[in-house]
Amino acid sequence: MPAHHYQAIIFDFDDTLVRSGRIKWAHHKATAKEFYGLKLTDETLGKHWGMPFNDMIPLLYQHADTLENMRAANFSIEHRFRKTLQPDALVTIKRLHAAGLPLGVLSAMTRDMIEPDIKRFGFDPSHFLFVQGSEDTPVHKPDPGVFDPALHLLQKRGIKPQNILYVGDALSDYYAAIGAGLHFIGVTTGFVSQAEFSSAKAKSVASLTELLNTKLIQFPKSP
Repeated sequence: MPAHHYQAIIFDFDDTLVRSGRIKWAHHKATAKEFYGLKLTDETLGKHWGMPFNDMIPLLYQHADTLENMRAANFSIEHRFRKTLQPDALVTIKRLHAAGLPLGVLSAMTRDMIEPDIKRFGFDPSHFLFVQGSEDTPVHKPDPGVFDPALHLLQKRGIKPQNILYVGDALSDYYAAIGAGLHFIGVTTGFVSQAEFSSAKAKSVASLTELLNTKLIQFPKSP
């Protein structure tokens, strides 16, 4: 894979910068069982995983309560199912920011769930030009329109889609990015394997460290 001189990089959050998928599957199973007496299966979770949080939980919990109450139930036991940091995430963001690259986060989670985790895990919020959550667009991945707010912001800086990289762990990330005219590199830290990315003709790496060490990103030369 040749190196590319990207002018901005956008990251997915869950299972890209933080480890969350398997932890949150257990979290949802516990919420469904303890609050609603439901047995939530891997098949159901896999079918709906990656949807915006507020759209997903009514499907997972079979519309057993109001959205507000289902969110409250989920959040009430969150302390038992904390996401963990991808071991190479902090150094990756620091290095990219130090290179002068505008960085952003674009996730299917809501901002009130993403932003506390950014601080909790020790990311410097100032390193991100923007954090975009599911409430910021009427469409969601794999719809390429999900990138509209981010692209509008970056285009004000003279950065075109063809010079932007999106890094994510899911095929919906890939299809949305390519559809919007962005570059994409997958990380196999979620539920999608290298073979599955390759089958979809998507580039992928095993970790964020590999993203840097394989020189897929061409950094500006030091003066």
